[in-house]
Amino acid sequence: QNRIHQIKVFGPHGKIELCILLFLTVFWFIATWFNTSINGPAGEGKDQYNLYFSSWICCWSCFWTLERWSTASGRASFERFVRSWPNRCPLWIVTFILSLGNFLFTLDVYRNWEEGTKFNPYVFKLYSEVSQAQWIFLFFVTSATFSVSLAWALAEIFRESRADVENMKSDVE
Repeated sequence: QNRIHQIKVFGPHGKIELCILLFLTVFWFIATWFNTSINGPAGEGKDQYNLYFSSWICCWSCFWTLERWSTASGRASFERFVRSWPNRCPLWIVTFILSLGNFLFTLDVYRNWEEGTKFNPYVFKLYSEVSQAQWIFLFFVTSATFSVSLAWALAEIFRESRADVENMKSDVE
């Protein structure tokens, strides 16, 4: 009896589907970063709303589909990671991710606003009126937010809770 080894293509534990999902997730993350940056085709003042929102929707749907595949396959998933902390605050991780994105956006705009808005006088005027002190304040607030949230996220990840410590009787009993 010759049994041909079959590779499961789609569905839970489908290796090819996983490869496709990983490729699409990375592709749309990079494409969204490029499309929505101030120099990108859907950046500030370009009035390309369909491209802007469709990039974000594709990026989000790829992450969501990868998460759903991981959950269905019984692999590690973000949902399982968050739910494994009944006595912790996993929103510090979400706050860190969002505030890091906010900091990177501010950095991109600061570095490229003149080149990215040269064809849109209204947006150029808006960014040209932002003083150096305001940019410094933006950098301070965004970097402080992601630094503090990173510290709390790491503290939440590595701290021991009562459930983690072995129950021991005291010497008094």
